[in-house]
This record gives sequence, structure tokens and C-alpha cells, in this order.
Amino acid sequence: MKNTITTVCIGLLLTGCATTGSTPPVPNSSIKPQELLEATYQSWLRQVAEEYHCNNPRVIEVLPNETKVKGVISEKWVADVCGQTKNFFPILTPDGTGGYLRAIGS
Repeated sequence: MKNTITTVCIGLLLTGCATTGSTPPVPNSSIKPQELLEATYQSWLRQVAEEYHCNNPRVIEVLPNETKVKGVISEKWVADVCGQTKNFFPILTPDGTGGYLRAIGS
């Protein structure tokens, strides 16, 4: 059983399904630090899987999305969602404790 679990974990790492510690495929994102980008990307993957029943989306392009609120990070992600081009808008708002509240509009 232990060997099976190890094999599955190694397989996920090799195929890129597990992104912990790696760079999410979000080209030119301004979301920093890396851990915040990873968490945002994982939330986006779950959202796309739930809303569009697509388990292999990819971000094609990232564009800045202007905001007038200090500290807020906002981008436009142009993505291929199972053959359809869709726009997503991750917005990260400081929560007052050093973290961020995440919302991803579509």
C-alpha cells in the first residue's frame, strides 16, 4: 500500500498535476509571492472544473487590470477552457492581517 501511494504521488509530480512548490503556468502574472499565485491558481482550477466541467484548462495570457484601490491586485486571465476562450478576473484584496481575500470573476 505504501508503494502504491508513493507511486501515485511521484506520478502526479511528474505529470504536473501537483503544483505545490512549482511555478503555476500563469505567464507574466503580477501576483506575488509565489505561494499566493499558487493558491490563486489552485482556486481557479477548482472553479473551472466545477463551472465548466473542464479538468485541463490553461491560462494563455495575463493582462493587468487597473484598480484604484491601494494594495488590491487585479488581473485578467485569458484561458483556454477545453477549446473555448474564456476570461477570468482574479482580484486579491488585503485582509488587514497580512493576507489576502481572493475572488475570481468570470
